[in-house]
Amino acid sequence: MPLNSAYRLRLSQLGHIAGGINSGRVALGADCRGSSGTRTSMWADFRIGSISFNQVSRLQGNDPIDDGFLILSVPSSGGVGAYMGSSTGGTDYYVSQFYSDLRADDDITIEISETNPGPLYHSRIQNRSTNSNDYRFSTESTAINFSESQDSTKMDKFTLQELE
Repeated sequence: MPLNSAYRLRLSQLGHIAGGINSGRVALGADCRGSSGTRTSMWADFRIGSISFNQVSRLQGNDPIDDGFLILSVPSSGGVGAYMGSSTGGTDYYVSQFYSDLRADDDITIEISETNPGPLYHSRIQNRSTNSNDYRFSTESTAINFSESQDSTKMDKFTLQELE
């Protein structure tokens, strides 16, 4: 199932990632939205939208150059990936950027950018610290080991620094 699909939605999964409710009784407005009395759509209000790679900032160092991919992913095994359309045993959803000029002493801040997310996606899913493990950083095809720190308020944003 592709990312951002409303196929086989489960209110219990949304309750878990949007409100921290782990029981079988989840109220869409009160538990997921955080308030009742406002019409709430199980999918339209919480969807992730289309995702892309965004380099927020970069301070390039002086170490020898290497190349490789910087990757941000929403694992299908996590609650966010599962709600956004994954199936059991599915693949991770990811965005990546190839760099031909990576340096071990670079300081880079990268994030997943969302196009057309639901109005509650950021506040109720992406920015909840309990969903931090649902957003991951990795590299491919480079020998550089970055030390990444996840933003404390925006879980899909990472700052990369040289691993001392």
